[in-house]
Amino acid sequence: MNFKNKNVLVYGLGKSGIATANLLHQKRANVFLYDDDKTIFDAIKNSNLLVKPYDIIFNFDDKVFDFLNLIVISPSISIYNEHIKLAQLAGIKVISEIELAYQNQKSQIIAVTGTNGKTTTIKLIDNIFTSTNKSFLTVGNIGTPFSGEVLATKKPETYVVEVSSFQLEGIKNFKPKIACLLNITPDHLDRHYTMEIYIKEKAKLFANMKKNDYILLNYDDEIVRRLANEVRSKVYFFSTKEVLKEGVFLRGDNIVFVKGDVEEIIMKTASVPMLGEHNLSNALCAILASLLYKINKPSIIEGIKTFKTSPHRLSFVAKKNGVSFVNDSKATNIDASIKATEAFSEKIILMLGGSDKSDNFDYLFKRLPKNVKAITVSGTNAQKILDSAKNYNFKRIYKMQNFKESFLKATELAKPNYIVLLAPASASFDEFIDYADRGETFERFVGEVYDKTA
Repeated sequence: MNFKNKNVLVYGLGKSGIATANLLHQKRANVFLYDDDKTIFDAIKNSNLLVKPYDIIFNFDDKVFDFLNLIVISPSISIYNEHIKLAQLAGIKVISEIELAYQNQKSQIIAVTGTNGKTTTIKLIDNIFTSTNKSFLTVGNIGTPFSGEVLATKKPETYVVEVSSFQLEGIKNFKPKIACLLNITPDHLDRHYTMEIYIKEKAKLFANMKKNDYILLNYDDEIVRRLANEVRSKVYFFSTKEVLKEGVFLRGDNIVFVKGDVEEIIMKTASVPMLGEHNLSNALCAILASLLYKINKPSIIEGIKTFKTSPHRLSFVAKKNGVSFVNDSKATNIDASIKATEAFSEKIILMLGGSDKSDNFDYLFKRLPKNVKAITVSGTNAQKILDSAKNYNFKRIYKMQNFKESFLKATELAKPNYIVLLAPASASFDEFIDYADRGETFERFVGEVYDKTA
């Protein structure tokens, strides 16, 4: 699309929105800014983030529709937003920030989406590529807006893009060379309303892919596996449970790759430095994507072996009086919490709860491993969790007034050789800025317990 002299509104002024505005300015569009939070305007005016003082729209009404050619929405703005629906009814085109970035670059794209594991898989691919001479940049939902990097003068050979369902809502032409779908479990239903819609948004990642592109699917996830019947591109599976005709899988202690008639042992599973079968699955996906992108085996092995897990993602904090403390604050949905508990054979005291995302916690208690011996819960969704526990006759669950009380109760319940696991299955906005703030608070509390008992 030619943006020159087009009137374009940027809706949502976080990092993505600011990068979007600056990219549109570079493309000589007439840029207008809007955000539902009016206090943000003063903040960005006094910053040096915008390359010029763009025009601000304070009231989103019918008059706006008279002159706009396009609206670019940030990930925080739903395609079902009332303003956006009215704009579309008025005939105004709406795209997402990631679509805008795609339309203004010519590099190849490796894209990763899924309910859980996106960031880990993206960082694994990043670590593998770092040990090669490939020119690449890692962007997207991981925290670096795609549009911001497209602004750069020097363009990479490849963009490695973490893509969320929020970003996929507004794509039109976005097309990866390699697209990875890790898993789909209930999440963000407060925004997407139903699982059917959520699955549809995730599947948009494949919508524009051609026969010579590659789609990588998790064979162990039934919903994901079924999507293989609905795509045009060449599909490769990865699996921690099944031996595959083609793809990457486990055989004994080895990670094996099969393509056509060629079979190759890539590395030992023991060389994957992360806890949990779900992280092993993420590693298989990263390996498969790298192999199909023709990265050499030594670089892949080096990238996997030297990988360090993200903060607040199933990370060991400390051991006190024989009790281990593990921080998985990034487990913000039910499936991530279940996977965290499945990573351990030791007995677990599990900390749950936070802000409500319209989740049904029956799903959690239906699949909860037997080594979870007790649960402490706090947050705005605490009663909902208690109700589901009652439905499944899980009795050792304790509702506490706040996160600190929940932590102290978990510590009290834990015995030597137990694990106190923070895997809340909930967003963090009841008491915290984000999941990182929650994880850092957990780690601080562990330190305070040490100080008191030293």
